[in-house]
Amino acid sequence: MITRIELENFKGICDRASLNLRPITLLFGANSSGKSTIIQALHYALEIFRHRNFDADRTTLGGRSVDLGGFQSMVHAHDLDKRITMLFAIDVSDSTLPDHTVGNTDLTPESPGFAGAPDMDDQIMTVWARIEVGWSLALRAPQVFVYEVGVNDRETPVIRIDASAGKGQPATLSLHVDDALFTRPNSEPDEATPLLQHLADADVGVSPDRRASFPIYDQPSAIPNWGRPLRIWATSDMEPIPDALIELRRLLSKLAVGIGEQLLAQLERMLYVGPLRVVPPRSYQPPLTEDLSRWADGLGAWDALYRRGPHLPSRVSEWMTRLGAGYRIELRKVFELPEAIRDVDHELTYIVNTALHDDEGNVRLSRAQFDCFRRVAEVVREARERTDLVLIDERNGVAVRPYDVGVGISQVLPIIVAALYRGERGAGAFVTIEQPELHIHPRLQVALADLFIEQSTRGTSSDHWFLLETHSEHLMLRLMRRIRGSSEADAGSTEDGEERLRLPPHHVGVIYVQRDDDGAVRFVPLELDSSGEFRDVWPEGFFDERLRELY
Repeated sequence: MITRIELENFKGICDRASLNLRPITLLFGANSSGKSTIIQALHYALEIFRHRNFDADRTTLGGRSVDLGGFQSMVHAHDLDKRITMLFAIDVSDSTLPDHTVGNTDLTPESPGFAGAPDMDDQIMTVWARIEVGWSLALRAPQVFVYEVGVNDRETPVIRIDASAGKGQPATLSLHVDDALFTRPNSEPDEATPLLQHLADADVGVSPDRRASFPIYDQPSAIPNWGRPLRIWATSDMEPIPDALIELRRLLSKLAVGIGEQLLAQLERMLYVGPLRVVPPRSYQPPLTEDLSRWADGLGAWDALYRRGPHLPSRVSEWMTRLGAGYRIELRKVFELPEAIRDVDHELTYIVNTALHDDEGNVRLSRAQFDCFRRVAEVVREARERTDLVLIDERNGVAVRPYDVGVGISQVLPIIVAALYRGERGAGAFVTIEQPELHIHPRLQVALADLFIEQSTRGTSSDHWFLLETHSEHLMLRLMRRIRGSSEADAGSTEDGEERLRLPPHHVGVIYVQRDDDGAVRFVPLELDSSGEFRDVWPEGFFDERLRELY
């Protein structure tokens, strides 16, 4: 999962600002302080890494709710001389980097293999990728000029790729040859590493700053082409290609391409729920294919309930009961009669009212009456079965359509569904929500915290993570209470008839987004201790506003 984000020159963020993500991360701050900027940066990163869309306005996940406005609107102060810098770190301790060159035709059976490469995945716990997006005067469009990757939280990149200045020119890759990834344990300081030996065999020099450089062909920007090994030689450059150079390409591709693909996979797991969730219209019918952009206004949640039933609606109903929403969900089979039924309806009514009965009580029909009944049967056979979703009022058992319930239910239901949902390519594992508390009663707000806790602590690193942009004091108070309860001796007991949920303090990240007097945006982390109290002083507003009003 993505564990750290760094931004520079993106929208209101000028100087580099960094924040760490945890299974539940809450973004607080005054209006227009820059909270939504973090979520928008994730949208932009997905456009860049998936679609090479460097001038994005509409986004894959934002639907009608997100309009980035293009590069000139996103770069800080609309200054085209600046570059947007974005860094994303991810945890790969339970995965391996893909190797695209294994089995390729240029890997001969005699190829010796890069010494130490089989152990590389065991050494890498975390990786990061950093890009610089700027305005290209030659292209008259934005371009990714720099792409860097690093490992294990080391600040120095192991690989850096710089895009060419002109069209058709190769990009340039530089490799940090002294990175600890390439050295053997307990080796002597002056001992030649396997990497240095391969570089020497391939006749690749090392610069005084301990970097080896390679040209990258057929790569229009600094970002590699996913799913393919790097081209570090032109087709006609050499024949045959030395094994050492083939193995160097394997290493470079594993790091440069593999790390980028890992980041893309994590971005594709994101699900975005915007601040204004719409009520499905009476004529609502779900699309046949999954469209993740429909989650932005909440309709994606209703789509999922139709397509993923009956298991998902059952789980959502269970949580609606636990939250005290007052409704449960049911999927019902209904038949749609064609419009032609109206043409025979009045005739059918006349027949029913005028039909004759014999002495034994049997109905006797004339030929005309029988023909009418036959027409009715033919029309009914054309009826189509469909699934209809209804909400059952738990107070009186009355079934109502989503359009007929209060706005609060339409706002909270997409959040519940998003927290329980897992779609294609793992979409839904990383859920970003703006203002989950909007139009929701305080009792529901505190109960939503339990939903986030349970879905993010189910035991594996692949479970849901939540990034919540919020103003809800009630949500924060419940998280603090659960942390406090986890540290008590009877943490597994029940309280007021409810089971306590265990929540370690390191599981929650609270970020206060603050805009200083000079306009600079800062991410201020607020740590919680084992008693559920803040170690740090709240910067301004929020909790002290409540105390001020009370006393």
